[in-house]
Amino acid sequence: MIKFSVVIPSYKINKLLFKTLLSVFKQTTKPYEIIIIFSHKISQNQKKLLLKKNKNLKIFFSNKGNVSLNRNYGALKAKGNYIAFLDDDDLWSKDYLRLIKKRLSENSTKLIITWLNKIKNKNVSKFKRISQKVKPEDLFVFNPGIMGSNIVIEKKVFKKIGGFDKKLASSEDKDFFIRFLDKKIKFNILNKPLVYHRQKNQKQLSYDTTGKELFLKKYEYRMSKKDIYINQRRIFLLKLKNASYLRKITYFFNFFYKLIIYKIGF
Repeated sequence: MIKFSVVIPSYKINKLLFKTLLSVFKQTTKPYEIIIIFSHKISQNQKKLLLKKNKNLKIFFSNKGNVSLNRNYGALKAKGNYIAFLDDDDLWSKDYLRLIKKRLSENSTKLIITWLNKIKNKNVSKFKRISQKVKPEDLFVFNPGIMGSNIVIEKKVFKKIGGFDKKLASSEDKDFFIRFLDKKIKFNILNKPLVYHRQKNQKQLSYDTTGKELFLKKYEYRMSKKDIYINQRRIFLLKLKNASYLRKITYFFNFFYKLIIYKIGF
């Protein structure tokens, strides 16, 4: 029997979290349980308010853990045999779990990824459409469409992969899927845009440079010079945002020094 444990990592209670939860409550196939892992303590009143929303809701705290730690902690606490991850600002279509369950019943697969839409300034549009033919090297530079809200994986396999890399606060989704693909485990792409990814401002984790630097360090031995250059350039440009004049000069020197070290031409 397929039992879904929904795992939602969250920094703290916010308005978007309630909208995210509502998209879970409205699922035509109900999850076995819903687990929220907060990085910061919430008040007893806030906890009671959340628990009133659904009898299968469980709340844990991870002592200021990052998104990878929170997901791993939620997976550890999960009682279901499949884990459906969902970020606290994204949304699911009401048939998300139903269609995932249908695909799992039809195919002996261990992981399912769905297509994405994006929400920006209240407007919904097409987003990433990952392919069934995706290879590890396809994730070295760009994310082809795997995020913290469109992954459903068998719990035993999640543990076998080793969960998310706790050192990565960003690029953790790409890293996780690369390690999954390296194991040659069967997966399936559900070609329907059932997840709505909310794009916000530059405070999002996608703008974090530390995670991107650690990801590059982890996989640069497998990357082409072009891959390394694109990653270095992206990190460099992100660091320039809102940096002081002196900092920008330092970043310029560091960037060009790395190009020389890696023997990358222009």
